[in-house]
Amino acid sequence: MPEPVWLREELILFIHRRQILQHGGSLGLRDRGLLEASLARPRQVYAYGQNVDIARLAGLPTRGQLFATIPLWTAISVWHSWRVESSCG
Repeated sequence: MPEPVWLREELILFIHRRQILQHGGSLGLRDRGLLEASLARPRQVYAYGQNVDIARLAGLPTRGQLFATIPLWTAISVWHSWRVESSCG
């Protein structure tokens, strides 16, 4: 499998903020270290795992809640952004 396009922390935070402003909820990040660890985990699994595919990387659970509010639209928007970035590269 070729290396995936990794989403940057800034993009995740931007999408989350945009979705909260559009759909409502509380702005705020609960734990920056947790966000960093959540973004690093798929890279680690990609680098050291066996039989890794994109579905497994995308489905890796986050330990704890990153944001004060997590609208479904944030998850959908992040997924869509990944698709757009990966199709452009």
